[in-house]
Parts: sequence; C-alpha cells; structure tokens
Amino acid sequence: MHNSDHVPLLLVEDNTSVLDSTKHLLEHEGWKHLETATSGQEALDLVRERHYSVILFDLGLPDLSGEEVFAGLKEKRPETPIVIVTAHNDLDTAVKFMREGAFDYLIKGSEPIRLTSAVDRAFQYYRKSIDLSSLQESLLSSRLKNPDIFADIITANERVKNVLRLAEAVSPSDEAVLITGETGVGKELLARDIHNCSGRAGSFVAFNAAALEEPVFDDTLFGHVKGAFTGADQPRKGFAASADGGTLFLDEVGDLKPQSQVKLLRFLESKEYFPLGSDTPRRSSARVIAATNVDLSLQVERGEFRRDLLYRLSAFHLVLPPMRERPEDIPLISRHLLKTLDEEEGRTTRLTPEALDILKSLPYPGNVRELRQILLRAKVASPDGTIDRPILEALGYGASSPAHTAGSSILFPDSLPTVHEAVDALIREALRRSGGKQNAAGAMIGLSPQAMSKRVERRKG
Repeated sequence: MHNSDHVPLLLVEDNTSVLDSTKHLLEHEGWKHLETATSGQEALDLVRERHYSVILFDLGLPDLSGEEVFAGLKEKRPETPIVIVTAHNDLDTAVKFMREGAFDYLIKGSEPIRLTSAVDRAFQYYRKSIDLSSLQESLLSSRLKNPDIFADIITANERVKNVLRLAEAVSPSDEAVLITGETGVGKELLARDIHNCSGRAGSFVAFNAAALEEPVFDDTLFGHVKGAFTGADQPRKGFAASADGGTLFLDEVGDLKPQSQVKLLRFLESKEYFPLGSDTPRRSSARVIAATNVDLSLQVERGEFRRDLLYRLSAFHLVLPPMRERPEDIPLISRHLLKTLDEEEGRTTRLTPEALDILKSLPYPGNVRELRQILLRAKVASPDGTIDRPILEALGYGASSPAHTAGSSILFPDSLPTVHEAVDALIREALRRSGGKQNAAGAMIGLSPQAMSKRVERRKG
C-alpha cells in the first residue's frame, strides 16, 4: 500500500483503453488515489491546482509536444518525479528527457512489473525528498505548525520542543518511528499526536507487545480464520487489519520474543501478514510506531534483539527525556495535572512555592505518571485545598522527610509485632500526624478513603 491517500498520482494518456488498463493495474497494486488527464493542457491545468506524488505521462499527446508538457510539469512541480512513456524504443529521446530531469522512462507496452516498479521507485524518491524538506523546514523553525495537536505534551524544555518539531515533521511519512524514554514520560501520548498530525484516515490502534508468547502474539496482531484452532468458531480481525490506513502503535517492543521479532520484521518489510490458519496473505497499510523503555542497541549487542528489526523500526528515532532532566516543566505539568484532577472533583487546589521546590527536587523514576500519583495523594491529604511543604513531607517527600533521609529504615523492637499489631500501630501514627483526619492519614500510608474508613471501624470494633 502507498501513502497516496494524501498526495495522488497523475496519469497522463490520451488512449482511454491504455489509461484504464494502467489505472486498473496500479489500483490492484494498492494505489488508492489516482487522477487522470487525456491531454497535455489538462495535465498542466491540474498541476497548477494541486500536488502529485508521481506523474506518469505519454510523450505522444495530441495537443502539445512532449517537450512542452515536460517543461511545464517541471516548472510547476519540480518536487514531483516524472516517469515518461515513449512509443518506440527511442533511446536518444529517453536519454534527453532523463538529462532534463525525468525520473525514469518506459517503452509503451512494457511488462506490467516494469511499470509498477518504476512508479514505486518514483514514489519512494518523492516520499524521501518530502520527508527531508519537511524535516529541514521544521527543524529550522522555532514553532510548531500544529500546536493544538501537540498541546497535551506540556513543556518549556528545548529538548522536548525539538522532539515535538521532529515528530510533526515526520508525521506525514509512512516510515516507522521509534520512541524511546523511561516509563511514564508520555511515549503513547506522543505516538497518538503523530497519528493525529498525519492526517491518516484509519484508526490509532495500540498493542502492548510485552512478553506475549506464540501463538498469542500472532492471534492478537494478525488475527485468525474460522477453524484455525480448537475453539476458533468465528474469524478474528487482528490489530494489523484494525489499523489499516491508520497507525499501529507497538508498546514495549523491546520485550518481543525472538519468533515474534521475525514475524514483525516480515510485516514491516512487505506490509503483508498471514492470519492464523490462512495461506492467503493480507495487506495492511498501517504505519508502525514502536516504543520502549529499554536500550535496544544494548539488546542487539547481547543478541536479544534483531539488528535488522531495529533498523526497520527506527527510520525516525525520537527520545523523550525524563522529568529529572527537565525541572522547568514540573511546575507547568503539576498545575495542569491538578487542574484536571480538580475538574473531576469540582474543587480548586493550590500549590505553595515551597511545595513546588520539593516537587522539583524529586528523582521521578515513574516520571509524569509518578508526579500525578504524588499530587493525587497530596490532594486527598489536604484539608483546605492547599498542598504545602508539611503535607508533602508527611507523605514521605522532601529533604527533611524520613523517607528521603540517607540510610533511614523502620526501627523494630526486639520482639517483632504481629502483622495486625504493625498495621494498627501504622494507622495510629498516621492519624496522629494528620491531626485525626482519616482521609489525610490514609493518603500517607497508601490507603483510599474507603479502605481507611474500614480499617478505623475495624479498630473501634
């Protein structure tokens, strides 16, 4: 399949039977969007109005000479590769047009494979040149063209801004994207934004590849036909089919089993797959975005990940830095997360500057996900809607908090308490520190308000 949903191919041919057969051949090969012209002037009028990915035109048109049409096409659309068709095996004419910038030439009546191959190579050339020019333009610019699409990734950090500009530039491409970064940095969020920016008509389909064994991997990704195995009473459409024309997001791709890596590589190379129990290949034009929090290069060196698969997955490689390397983002993200949490509850929460200082000092191994959990616990523990230093320290965050004192540990008496006695003592201490406020006490020790209420009732009983 080709990315011709966005930029069509133009066929210029005055013989309607040849035009129809060429169009049918290319449609069979996966070209979804084709436009036609039956004269040189019609072709020139069309290229004034819109872009084309490839122009395939016959030199022997009735109204204008091949030279006039070619010169007009090159002037209006210099970025579009032109494949010319000549009626005779006239090498001199072909060489002349190639010198003037034609991408390729065909002899009229050439084998279908020759035509489809020439058009495919021309399209690949177009796609690469557009990718490069888009990349250059985007990276030289300091602003996103589609800021609304990427607005859910909140940042003031220049490294992250560069990642977003690159993500926007590569979004129209069909090439695979690899997004790496620690747990919780927002890899799936970025993948969704790339899909939304791409203009692809199909769906965004997320697939967690973590440690899936065969044949579950096959069944999930490629589906099965009826009767493929015992219990397969109905056919099942896999994620590759669901994402056709859209984006297939493969999360935790570093955990793929060796056999699954082979199957994914074949799919990336051919865009074809076999549902379980079927001998007939299916096609999917899904664009693949993969994500991982592990170092795939290191896995390749260890022999745990295929080098050729890594190359295929990382046509474009985006790296999201962890929270601890972007402290300027913590106040922005904190306020955004609190606003979202407040909207759910219908209340307003305030962060004091001292609390923000603590939040900026934390290491965040879980990144944005962890920051959200901290703020959620602090909200519950805040009786008046203000998150301040004492609340965060009581929850175990901050330099003076026992949880962050080097070498600190729980001190036990010589005679160890039972589990029930230890839990009872923990609840008593949390209630003492919170001034008897159950919700705040529960948040300190990781209990929901409901669970804390049950524990207190049990103690009273």
